[in-house]
Amino acid sequence: MPYLEYIDADAAWNCISEFKIPTCVIVKDRNPCGIASRDGMLEAYRLAVKGDPASAIGGVLAFNVEVDKVSVS
Repeated sequence: MPYLEYIDADAAWNCISEFKIPTCVIVKDRNPCGIASRDGMLEAYRLAVKGDPASAIGGVLAFNVEVDKVSVS
């Protein structure tokens, strides 16, 4: 993983840690480019991508709850 993605991952962790409800954050170049909170993580992810679809490509995703097959169905 490139060095800048480690920095993006740290920024994503710092951002996602602020939320108590299920949330998805997408960070690209140390800036959140999408964030959404929903009961379902799949819906949170979809809405976070809509924040800035172009920047979301190649961005770092962070979730504040465990993501598994049940949480995305």
